[in-house]
Amino acid sequence: MKFKSCGVVFIILLIGCSSKQSNNPKTVYQNDYLRYFMEEQTESVPSKTPYDGVIKQAAQRYAIDKNLIRAIIKVESNFRVNAVSKSNAIGLMQVKASTAGRDAYGLQGKAGQTYHESI
Repeated sequence: MKFKSCGVVFIILLIGCSSKQSNNPKTVYQNDYLRYFMEEQTESVPSKTPYDGVIKQAAQRYAIDKNLIRAIIKVESNFRVNAVSKSNAIGLMQVKASTAGRDAYGLQGKAGQTYHESI
């Protein structure tokens, strides 16, 4: 009798533990990915920074949303002006000397002209 009741309890526990879980590795990976970025990596850009004036000027000059500039600075340097990467990218937006003007000022004789104006 004791053996039967232990068996019944064991079966009930097994049934209770068998929740619907995906065996699909892709689903498991996606869930882990979402959990990592949604729970652990969610940091907002500060509402005020010492660089707001410069960010506003750059946004107006180059017709770029200031929130995009702030987001790039947050990701690249976390608003640390003295940040230097392993590849020698420096400053708030982690610009490399070797590529600093290639995209924005790539046209010879047209320094200061944004890329979309050259198209």
